[in-house]
Amino acid sequence: MNDDKTQYKAFIELVESSKKDLMETCGYDEIVIDDFYDTFITALKKLDSIKKIDAQEHLMAVLCNHDSANYLIMYARFMAACFLKKNAILYEGFVGDVHAFCTKEVE
Repeated sequence: MNDDKTQYKAFIELVESSKKDLMETCGYDEIVIDDFYDTFITALKKLDSIKKIDAQEHLMAVLCNHDSANYLIMYARFMAACFLKKNAILYEGFVGDVHAFCTKEVE
């Protein structure tokens, strides 16, 4: 159980730092990502108060809410696009121009 909390806290820290990374490294404007980030981090932090046995029910409630689910997915897309852009050399052989791929397919 303690290991779960350690991993959870590490994940929260990773997501919290992702906003700065998206803006500074990948060039996203804060106004573009702010609402998506707020929804994402709020949903993650709420998990701390959910009992393990209720996690599946909570997840279904969150993901079945069309509005919040779209915000969660969009922020995950921003993070994925930023990762691809930062590691473009690893993926350009598969997708060609990584920045164009991210704009068209990921974001």
